[in-house]
Amino acid sequence: MSLPEGIHIWQASLLQDEISLHDLEKTLSPEEHRRAQSYIQQTDCQAFIVRRGILRSILAQYLNCAHQDIVFGTLRNGKPHLKSPQPDCHLFFNLSYSHQRVIYAFTSTCEVGIDLEYIHPISDIEEISARFFSTAEQRLLSHLPKAQKHILFFQLWTRKEALLKACGTGIPILSEQ
Repeated sequence: MSLPEGIHIWQASLLQDEISLHDLEKTLSPEEHRRAQSYIQQTDCQAFIVRRGILRSILAQYLNCAHQDIVFGTLRNGKPHLKSPQPDCHLFFNLSYSHQRVIYAFTSTCEVGIDLEYIHPISDIEEISARFFSTAEQRLLSHLPKAQKHILFFQLWTRKEALLKACGTGIPILSEQ
Protein backbone atom coordinates (compact mmCIF):
# COMPACT_ATOMS: atom_id res chain seq x y z
CA MET A 1 0.00 0.00 0.00
CA SER A 2 1.28 3.50 -0.70
CA LEU A 3 0.83 6.75 1.15
CA PRO A 4 -2.75 7.96 1.02
CA GLU A 5 -3.84 10.55 -1.48
CA GLY A 6 -6.52 12.73 0.08
CA ILE A 7 -7.71 11.59 3.47
CA HIS A 8 -8.32 7.94 4.26
CA ILE A 9 -10.77 7.14 7.06
CA TRP A 10 -10.70 3.77 8.80
CA GLN A 11 -13.02 2.56 11.55
CA ALA A 12 -13.14 -0.51 13.77
CA SER A 13 -14.82 -1.98 16.79
CA LEU A 14 -12.98 -1.88 20.10
CA LEU A 15 -14.64 -5.20 20.93
CA GLN A 16 -12.35 -7.93 19.62
CA ASP A 17 -12.25 -11.65 20.25
CA GLU A 18 -9.36 -13.08 22.32
CA ILE A 19 -7.38 -14.25 19.30
CA SER A 20 -7.55 -10.83 17.61
CA LEU A 21 -6.74 -9.08 20.89
CA HIS A 22 -3.69 -11.34 21.35
CA ASP A 23 -2.52 -10.68 17.77
CA LEU A 24 -2.90 -6.92 18.23
CA GLU A 25 -1.07 -7.03 21.56
CA LYS A 26 1.94 -8.65 19.86
CA THR A 27 2.35 -5.55 17.67
CA LEU A 28 2.81 -3.17 20.64
CA SER A 29 6.12 -1.74 21.81
CA PRO A 30 7.33 -2.35 25.38
CA GLU A 31 6.23 1.18 26.32
CA GLU A 32 2.76 0.55 24.90
CA HIS A 33 2.56 -2.69 26.90
CA ARG A 34 3.35 -0.68 30.05
CA ARG A 35 0.70 1.88 29.16
CA ALA A 36 -1.89 -0.84 28.54
CA GLN A 37 -1.14 -2.47 31.89
CA SER A 38 -1.47 0.86 33.70
CA TYR A 39 -5.23 0.90 33.11
CA ILE A 40 -7.24 -0.16 36.15
CA GLN A 41 -10.22 -1.51 34.20
CA GLN A 42 -9.55 -4.53 31.99
CA THR A 43 -11.90 -3.13 29.34
CA ASP A 44 -9.81 0.07 29.17
CA CYS A 45 -6.62 -1.97 28.85
CA GLN A 46 -8.09 -4.01 26.02
CA ALA A 47 -9.43 -0.92 24.26
CA PHE A 48 -5.95 0.64 24.34
CA ILE A 49 -4.43 -2.53 22.90
CA VAL A 50 -7.00 -2.58 20.10
CA ARG A 51 -6.66 1.14 19.29
CA ARG A 52 -2.87 1.08 19.20
CA GLY A 53 -2.58 -2.34 17.58
CA ILE A 54 -4.90 -1.40 14.72
CA LEU A 55 -3.07 1.92 14.31
CA ARG A 56 0.24 0.06 14.04
CA SER A 57 -1.27 -2.40 11.55
CA ILE A 58 -2.58 0.35 9.29
CA LEU A 59 0.64 2.36 9.50
CA ALA A 60 2.71 -0.73 8.71
CA GLN A 61 0.61 -1.24 5.56
CA TYR A 62 1.01 2.37 4.42
CA LEU A 63 4.74 2.42 5.17
CA ASN A 64 5.43 -1.12 3.97
CA CYS A 65 7.32 -1.93 7.16
CA ALA A 66 7.09 -4.16 10.22
CA HIS A 67 4.94 -3.13 13.20
CA GLN A 68 7.99 -3.01 15.47
CA ASP A 69 9.74 -0.51 13.15
CA ILE A 70 7.12 2.12 13.91
CA VAL A 71 8.20 4.58 16.58
CA PHE A 72 5.88 7.29 17.83
CA GLY A 73 6.80 10.69 19.16
CA THR A 74 4.61 13.48 20.43
CA LEU A 75 4.30 17.02 19.22
CA ARG A 76 3.75 19.88 21.61
CA ASN A 77 0.45 19.43 23.41
CA GLY A 78 0.83 15.64 23.19
CA LYS A 79 -0.34 14.94 19.64
CA PRO A 80 1.26 11.68 18.46
CA HIS A 81 3.28 11.56 15.25
CA LEU A 82 5.66 9.18 13.50
CA LYS A 83 9.35 9.35 14.43
CA SER A 84 10.35 6.32 12.37
CA PRO A 85 10.78 4.10 10.40
CA GLN A 86 11.15 6.97 7.91
CA PRO A 87 11.69 10.28 9.73
CA ASP A 88 11.27 12.25 6.49
CA CYS A 89 8.05 10.42 5.61
CA HIS A 90 5.04 12.68 5.43
CA LEU A 91 2.26 10.54 6.80
CA PHE A 92 -0.09 12.29 9.18
CA PHE A 93 -2.69 10.55 11.29
CA ASN A 94 -5.17 11.04 14.08
CA LEU A 95 -7.67 8.87 15.89
CA SER A 96 -10.67 9.10 18.13
CA TYR A 97 -12.73 6.58 20.02
CA SER A 98 -16.10 6.51 21.68
CA HIS A 99 -18.61 3.91 22.77
CA GLN A 100 -16.76 0.80 21.57
CA ARG A 101 -15.73 2.32 18.21
CA VAL A 102 -12.46 3.77 16.99
CA ILE A 103 -11.92 5.92 13.91
CA TYR A 104 -8.65 6.86 12.21
CA ALA A 105 -7.70 9.50 9.64
CA PHE A 106 -4.55 9.30 7.48
CA THR A 107 -3.18 11.69 4.90
CA SER A 108 0.15 12.53 3.29
CA THR A 109 -0.59 16.21 2.78
CA CYS A 110 -1.03 17.96 6.15
CA GLU A 111 -1.83 17.54 9.82
CA VAL A 112 -5.22 15.92 10.27
CA GLY A 113 -7.75 15.69 13.08
CA ILE A 114 -10.74 13.45 13.57
CA ASP A 115 -13.29 13.07 16.32
CA LEU A 116 -15.94 10.52 17.17
CA GLU A 117 -18.65 11.01 19.76
CA TYR A 118 -21.50 8.84 20.92
CA ILE A 119 -24.70 10.89 20.75
CA HIS A 120 -26.43 10.75 24.11
CA PRO A 121 -28.54 13.08 26.24
CA ILE A 122 -26.62 15.77 28.10
CA SER A 123 -28.35 17.57 30.94
CA ASP A 124 -26.06 20.62 30.95
CA ILE A 125 -25.88 21.25 27.23
CA GLU A 126 -26.39 25.02 27.65
CA GLU A 127 -23.55 25.33 30.19
CA ILE A 128 -21.16 23.37 28.00
CA SER A 129 -22.20 25.34 24.94
CA ALA A 130 -21.71 28.65 26.76
CA ARG A 131 -18.21 27.57 27.69
CA PHE A 132 -16.99 26.16 24.39
CA PHE A 133 -19.20 27.42 21.56
CA SER A 134 -19.36 30.74 19.78
CA THR A 135 -22.33 33.06 20.23
CA ALA A 136 -23.60 32.06 16.78
CA GLU A 137 -23.34 28.35 17.64
CA GLN A 138 -25.15 28.90 20.93
CA ARG A 139 -27.90 30.81 19.14
CA LEU A 140 -28.37 27.93 16.66
CA LEU A 141 -28.71 25.46 19.52
CA SER A 142 -31.12 27.58 21.53
CA HIS A 143 -33.76 27.58 18.77
CA LEU A 144 -33.99 23.80 18.39
CA PRO A 145 -36.18 21.18 20.06
CA LYS A 146 -34.34 18.99 22.57
CA ALA A 147 -33.79 15.97 20.26
CA GLN A 148 -32.37 18.09 17.46
CA LYS A 149 -30.35 20.14 19.94
CA HIS A 150 -28.37 17.07 21.02
CA ILE A 151 -27.65 16.07 17.45
CA LEU A 152 -26.45 19.56 16.48
CA PHE A 153 -24.46 19.84 19.73
CA PHE A 154 -22.49 16.70 18.84
CA GLN A 155 -22.06 17.79 15.22
CA LEU A 156 -20.59 21.10 16.37
CA TRP A 157 -18.50 19.44 19.07
CA THR A 158 -16.96 16.80 16.77
CA ARG A 159 -16.13 19.36 14.09
CA LYS A 160 -14.54 21.68 16.62
CA GLU A 161 -12.61 18.84 18.28
CA ALA A 162 -11.36 17.46 14.95
CA LEU A 163 -10.11 20.90 13.89
CA LEU A 164 -8.38 21.51 17.21
CA LYS A 165 -6.80 18.05 17.13
CA ALA A 166 -5.44 18.78 13.64
CA CYS A 167 -3.86 21.91 15.12
CA GLY A 168 -2.33 19.82 17.89
CA THR A 169 -4.47 21.11 20.73
CA GLY A 170 -7.95 19.92 21.59
CA ILE A 171 -10.84 20.99 23.76
CA PRO A 172 -9.80 21.15 27.43
CA ILE A 173 -11.35 18.44 29.59
CA LEU A 174 -14.28 19.85 31.55
CA SER A 175 -13.08 18.52 34.90
CA GLU A 176 -9.68 20.19 34.51
CA GLN A 177 -11.08 23.71 34.31
